[in-house]
Amino acid sequence: MDGTEKDKECPALLPLEVMAKPLGLRFRYHFEGDKQTNRLDKPEWFFNHILTLIEDYTPFANTYIQPLLDKHLPDSGRDAVLEFVTAVLPMLRRRIRNLLPQIVQHAQLLSHFIHEMIKFDTVLRDDYLYAPYGTDAEAIWEGITHEVLIKDDWFGQWLKVEKDCGYGTSSDRWLLTTFKLLYLDIRISSMQMMLGKLITTLWRRMRPNPPSLR
Repeated sequence: MDGTEKDKECPALLPLEVMAKPLGLRFRYHFEGDKQTNRLDKPEWFFNHILTLIEDYTPFANTYIQPLLDKHLPDSGRDAVLEFVTAVLPMLRRRIRNLLPQIVQHAQLLSHFIHEMIKFDTVLRDDYLYAPYGTDAEAIWEGITHEVLIKDDWFGQWLKVEKDCGYGTSSDRWLLTTFKLLYLDIRISSMQMMLGKLITTLWRRMRPNPPSLR
């Protein structure tokens, strides 16, 4: 994931970026060094840390920053909370960019990470109605998960790990089995069936939920 490229897609206002810098240093201290909080098997720790920052700073953003935006940028439609979210996401992208090469060959770690990433996206999308400034009003934010799996092409590698490690190496995975579906006899291998279930599960997790009312 190219952090510079991603940040250009949805830049935050400069004062919010400045405010986020010390938060980024603390994030790096806990999740990118040799502290016990930096664990490959606990991605939820850094995802929850970001969510806690957003929750803690929301009252400040609404009380002090939003009036300034309304005064000095009255026609911009800028939302202080969403600007703060945009300002803290680069530190998360950097952590993900460094983490993925370490876990991509470990199916359990990678699956757990993706599950936690989807949960994180869901909170931003549903609880905060997050979308970067400039996003079409009718569009739904596709999320960090979309950036990682689709834009950065990790989906193919993740699927390969799931196939190679999650379902074993036995050659009988590709043997065809016949089963009935209504009045039809369907011939399908156990691997095809498992991959179908895997993709269906991912689709159900990733599909956008209707925004909740605030």
